[in-house]
Amino acid sequence: VYISTFTQRSSSFDLNAMVEVPQGTGSGFVWDDKGRIVTNYHVIRNANEAKVTVTGKKGMRTVYNARLVGANPDKDVAVLELEVAPGQKGPVPTVPIRLGSSGDLKVGQIVLAIGNPYGLD
Repeated sequence: VYISTFTQRSSSFDLNAMVEVPQGTGSGFVWDDKGRIVTNYHVIRNANEAKVTVTGKKGMRTVYNARLVGANPDKDVAVLELEVAPGQKGPVPTVPIRLGSSGDLKVGQIVLAIGNPYGLD
């Protein structure tokens, strides 16, 4: 998934108005079928809002608002939960990533890190 974060700042044109300003981007993965997303804490740190883009099986992208449900800044990990769109029931339908076990790894085995640190598509 692709995560965009935003913060609120005072408008330079109207001091009584707040404007949404992009803060950062990052990646994450679907943890469960209840719409929970695992990402790095530094991606959402100091953000007032987060939007998560999920690409479906047929390549269709859907953007969801997400809220922070847990974080451990010392371990640089955070959990977001996708918010249900108005009129939709239950959690956002997601397919979690299949997790492996570090106990199955062997010394010297090739491993991959998944991410998009610069927001490049």
